[in-house]
Parts: sequence; structure tokens; C-alpha cells
Amino acid sequence: MALKNIYKDTRGDKKSLLRDVRPGDVLYVIHDIGDRYVAGQGVYGYEDAQLYSVWVVVNERSWPSISLMVARAGNTSGRGDQSLSQLLHHEREIHTIQPMHVRCMDDQRWVVDAHTFAARVAEEHKKELALANAKKTLATAGASNKKSWF
Repeated sequence: MALKNIYKDTRGDKKSLLRDVRPGDVLYVIHDIGDRYVAGQGVYGYEDAQLYSVWVVVNERSWPSISLMVARAGNTSGRGDQSLSQLLHHEREIHTIQPMHVRCMDDQRWVVDAHTFAARVAEEHKKELALANAKKTLATAGASNKKSWF
């Protein structure tokens, strides 16, 4: 199923996000830091009221929730930082398209690396699916010759 543009922290959106997202998808989280200004400068050193961060869905599942893991831009180790459901619960909103008029809080090199990492994860996931389907086909082809007692 196609991804929606915005997923909010509701039960229905959480279900649809966990159902729709695939390894290799790139997600964006908008952080509101506008209320943290002191003398015209943000407390964290940013002038903007909102910034976004980049997250990549990796081919790893968390335990015990069995939801996919996500890695923040800059983490290209292949391991997830937190589960997708934790990210949605903590940030309250996840975007699937890049915000246009909001500046990125991550380094631009990290964002480029995150997109190439996402393409690599998606390709590995496709290979794993093809291998699993081939194994399933071989198992069902071999099972037709066996006698069943039930």
C-alpha cells in the first residue's frame, strides 16, 4: 500500500504506518524548537523555529514489539537506533516526504549518506524476499510428492 504523507500518533495511523512502511524508506521528523528562544537565538544554537531530521527504516525488527527499526542520518552501521513505533510515539508525527520550507538539522553529507544507505537497505530487502520466495517455492514443490497421514 502507498505511504501517506503524514502519520500522527494515533492508533489507526500507527497500524497503517507499521503495515505500509518497508525497509529502505526514508522518513522525516519535524522538531519544534521555536519556543526555546533566548534573545533571538535558539537555546540549541539554531535561528529557526522548526528543523527536521532524517530517519531510514532498516531491515531489522525490535523485540518484543516486532516493529521495524529506524536509524538516524549519520548512522550507517546497519543497526537501528530505535523502533518505528517508539519514534512515532516520541515525536508524535512522522512525514514521508521531505519538508520543503524547513531546514535540516543534520549535516548535508549525512543526509546524502542516509539516502544511499536507504537504497542499499531496500536492495538487500528485495534480495531477501526473492530468496525466501524461492525457498518457499522449492519447499512446496517437494512437498507435493510426499504422502500425508492426515
